[in-house]
Parts: sequence; structure tokens; C-alpha cells
Amino acid sequence: MNFANDFFKENYVIVDKEKGVNERLVRVENPGITPVKINRDSQSEFLTEILADKTEDIQPVFIDYQKEITTADVKGKKLSFVKNKFNDIAQAHFIFPFGSDHDRDLAISTQLLQYLGTDQFSPEDLKKEFFKIGVTNDFKTVHNQLTITLSGLEENIEKGIALLQHWMEDVKPDQDIYHQFVKSVIENRQAIKKDKNRIMTALTNYTKLGAFSRFTDVISKEELESSTAEVFTNRIKNLFKSPYQIFFYGKNFEHFNRYIGKYVEAESVSIPEAKHYPEPDTGGNVYFISYDMVQMEMSKIGKGSEVDPQYFGKVNVFNEYFGRGLSSIVFQEMRESKSLAYSAYVSYAANSEIKHPDYITTYIGTQPDKLMIAVDTLKELMEELPEVPIQFENARNAALKQIASTRVSRENVFFNTLNLKKLNIYHDFRKDIYEQIRNLKFEDLKEFYKTRIKSVHFNTAIIGKKENLDMDAVNKMGTFTEVSLKDIFGH
Repeated sequence: MNFANDFFKENYVIVDKEKGVNERLVRVENPGITPVKINRDSQSEFLTEILADKTEDIQPVFIDYQKEITTADVKGKKLSFVKNKFNDIAQAHFIFPFGSDHDRDLAISTQLLQYLGTDQFSPEDLKKEFFKIGVTNDFKTVHNQLTITLSGLEENIEKGIALLQHWMEDVKPDQDIYHQFVKSVIENRQAIKKDKNRIMTALTNYTKLGAFSRFTDVISKEELESSTAEVFTNRIKNLFKSPYQIFFYGKNFEHFNRYIGKYVEAESVSIPEAKHYPEPDTGGNVYFISYDMVQMEMSKIGKGSEVDPQYFGKVNVFNEYFGRGLSSIVFQEMRESKSLAYSAYVSYAANSEIKHPDYITTYIGTQPDKLMIAVDTLKELMEELPEVPIQFENARNAALKQIASTRVSRENVFFNTLNLKKLNIYHDFRKDIYEQIRNLKFEDLKEFYKTRIKSVHFNTAIIGKKENLDMDAVNKMGTFTEVSLKDIFGH
């Protein structure tokens, strides 16, 4: 207050952000835009000088996972180790082969745990105990995996494991704390529904996967409010009786291996069966959600072919050349040349698991009066893959340099193998991708586009003011459906 009184006197400014209708709004008539011709083949003197400077290329470094990762068996549990060559901070990871697909409410359970204590420690005292030994904990739940991580001084990791297991196995349910937790979850859900970016993400998932998916299959408000803390804590108490593997990142593997067996229990809980979520075909549907905003955003999502790692190099170059980034053809044509969009891209996303499809996404963020022109322009660009030799070479070299400059180190050495295993790959696949890109010709990329992208059918997601929609144009894109926030969020 002293600072405010000293400095904010007669020369301060107050800015109020008000919600409502601006009755004094002055609209400027659209003067039209003259496209700028992009001289892709031209080079300035400055660029020529820079390109003339010879630099030594960064060489890629690939990993022999067999050499970098040591494995052992501890009471039937797989134990993996990567040596920390940098400092005295260690990590112990307990990796469970099940996630929210197997138990919808697993993430809620681990979140609630953070607010609970035990008969021996209150929630506050428990945090102090972890702080005293310099160890932090983290719980991460994804659809097919739960990872519990302890990180801190290597000399105290064993104390951290003992404290973690005491906390989880002796957690004390508290109904008052549970009700406060539920209240915060519900408040957070309401806040998310006001965030335009979160709404667009949810709408995109709905457009991609339909009304029933792992994104909409969430515990309801009524279930949360009528449930008890015990329902969730009982899950936590039994976790270490389930199958899991252990990964240790530190310096002294022999020491860790000697004591970790004391904390491994016999398996008595089996993995629940995973729920199957459909991946429906896309095409011919337009999903719209009304949101009070000046701009309008549109995304098209298409289900592609089943993932195939042999195309990963082409995917990298396609995204660099055509779809994403400031130097991509889409961005240059849509924004730099014709000013049709604030942002625009086309992205090919390869699936991270075998037997699942890739997805192609296009995005346009622009003014309502430009939307349909932008859609038509992007459609023209995607009729045939444009051939710009210099830009293709730049994209290919950029993709190579990205791999060459990337270093997989520390705990990521191990976690990379987990990700690759989901694709039935057991070596550093970046080497294969690098060689594919090195030998890639534009004809190869064109064939990839023809076989993996051009035939894809798209659903469309649009967010903006309904009064600004050109319904005649939208209806030509497919069957129009206006959806609600409850539809796309599942709550």
C-alpha cells in the first residue's frame, strides 16, 4: 500500500474489462486484400551471405539401448537401471501396466491421495516428512499406464519408498476432506468450460472420436457427491499388490538392488480388463459449438490408415514442408500471402500404438467473413501436393537437423524404450527415420500424400458466434449438428 500511495497519484491509469454488448462499437468496412506474391526462389544479399558461411553439421547420436539399460529381476518384478552421469539426484519409478482405460476413476483416486494423511502423519506432516528427506513424489495416469515417481537425493530414496508405501497402504480416508476435494473438482470443471482453448480441444476430440470416448467417459458430479472417500482410497491401498515394473535412475544400482526387494509384495491383485473405446470412421459431419468471440476457428479431423512406422520419416518431412511451421506452404499461402488466417496448419499425427489409426488435422483461425474463403483456399492447396523443390530440400534438411540435434539422455533413455515397445520396435528407431529422410525424394513424398492423405474423409469442428456462420456454406461441408458443453466434456 505504501508503494501504491507513493507512486500511483495523479498520473495512473485504470483499465476495466467489462462484459456485455458494446453499443458504441465502430465497424470498419473490409477493404479487401491483395495477395502478396511469395518469391520462394529469390534470395536477398543478406541471406546469400549467411548461406555462404560454412558450418560443421551436427552429427546424430543414436543409442544402443542394450548397453545403456541394465536389467534384473526382483521377486518377479522387472527392474531396469540407467546410470546418472550428471549429479546426485536419483529417481525411482513404479510403472503399472494399467490406466484410466482399465479403471476410469484411477486418476481421481491419486489426486485425492494428495490431500490425505495416515494414522501416523496428518496430510501436512506427511508433506513435511518428504521435504525433510529432500524427496518429491508424482503420480501420472494415462489411458494405459500409471507411473508413480520418487525423485530426490539418492541417499534418501529408500526412505522415500518406505514413506510412500506407508502413505499409500495406510492412507486414512477423511469424508470432510473428500467433500472439499469434490467441490474443487466441480469448480475446476466449470472453469474449464469457460476456457476457449479447452473447449476447442474438447470439441476436436468429439469430432474425432464421437460422443463416447475416454475424454467424455468421466465420473459424474452426482457420483462424486454421493460417493465416499473409502471408495477411492481402497484402490490406492492395493496398488502395490498389482503387477508393475521398477525403473531406477541413479548412480549406485547395486545398492538399490540390495534394498528394493524389501518393498516388493507378492502379487494378489490382477489387472482389470481395459474398456474398449471405438475409433469411428470420419466424414460428412460438422459439429458446432457457440462461443462469444470475435474470431472463428475451424478444424477438420480425418481418420487415416493404421499406423506404420515405415512412414515416420515421410511424416516428419510432410509436416515440415507442407503443414506446420512458419516456412510451411500452408502457413505462407494462408497467412503471409493472402492474409486469410491468423493461424493455419495441416498436421499428420502418427499413432503411438500399433493397430490404431493415424489422424490428419487441418486448422484455420480467422475472421468470420474470411472463413469460407480460407476453407476453399486450403482445399485447393490440398488437391495436389504443391511441388516447390527449394522448399522441399529445406524441409528435408530441417527434419534431418532436428534428429541430429536431439539427444536422448538421462531417464528418457528408458522411457523411450517403453514408447517404442508400443510400436513393436526394440531399437533406436530414429536411425531408420534419419536414413529414410536422407534418401527421400519429392516423388516419394507425393506418393505418401496420395496413398495416406488424399483419400481421407474429414469431420469438421467449428467454434464461434452462430450469427456469424454462413449456414449455406457450412451445410455443403456435411450434416450440421450444434453440440453442448456437456456433450463434448462428458459432464
